[in-house]
Amino acid sequence: MTELLTEADDERVTARFVRFLVAEGVIPPPRGGRANADYGADHLNGIRRYLSLRGLGLSAARVKEIVAGAADIGIPVLIAPGITLILDPKKLERPLKPEQIAEALKRTLNLIAPEDDTDA
Repeated sequence: MTELLTEADDERVTARFVRFLVAEGVIPPPRGGRANADYGADHLNGIRRYLSLRGLGLSAARVKEIVAGAADIGIPVLIAPGITLILDPKKLERPLKPEQIAEALKRTLNLIAPEDDTDA
């Protein structure tokens, strides 16, 4: 556990927090049982993913659904004031092409709130 906490290098990641994530099913239990608990990269990645999703403003319950693959409705993600992106994990195509998404968003924003190109 000590090694995991050191690698996490985040004051929010405590032994109690790790045990909470295991109990909630967000990360798998350690290998080796209680006495010889072994945490690896999968645990660290799971912790970081959880914290990142929470950082997007999602509730703990919602993050648990997403991580478990049980999110059956769109996931709202605040992009900027007035812009919320709704993600449907079951319909996402892989690999994602961020450039195409950005271009579609740009076209949509220009239709809804066009930039004023004239000098006043």
